[in-house]
Amino acid sequence: MAALKKRPYKDELDLEAIAELLNACELVDRLSKWKSVSQLRLEFGTPSADTSKNILLWENTNGDLMGLSQILISPTDENDGLLELSVHPEARGKDLERQMIAWGEQRMRQIAAEKGVTVKLRSGVRECLSERIDLLKNCGFSIE
Repeated sequence: MAALKKRPYKDELDLEAIAELLNACELVDRLSKWKSVSQLRLEFGTPSADTSKNILLWENTNGDLMGLSQILISPTDENDGLLELSVHPEARGKDLERQMIAWGEQRMRQIAAEKGVTVKLRSGVRECLSERIDLLKNCGFSIE
C-alpha cells in the first residue's frame, strides 16, 4: 500500500468523505455507528470538538480518506480525552493505527502543556475487535 499523507480537518467540505469512511468501516465492523453528513455537522459543531486541533485525516495518493483520528474532550473534565480511530478496511493491519495512536498521545501531551495539568487518554473499543484491543495494549493502554 502506498504511503498515506496526514492532514488536519479543513472544513465542512471534508464531511462527505468522513461519512463515507465511517460507513465503510461500519459495513465491516457492524457496530451500529452509521453516520450522515448532517450528524457529523452537529457533532463537529460543538465547542468542545476543536476540529482544527483534535481531528487528523489520512489520505492515500488518490485523495481517498483512509483514516480518521479524533480526540474528544469531555465537557465535564477537560483533562480527559477519548481517542477515536476509524481506519478504512483496506488500510487496516498496517502501520496506520500506530501512527494514529501516536498522534493522539502527542495531542494530549500538547493539551497537558497548554493547561499545565495531567491528562488521561482513553480509547473505547468493543470486545469483538480483538485486533484493536491487542494493538491498544501493545501501545501501553490498559483495559478498564
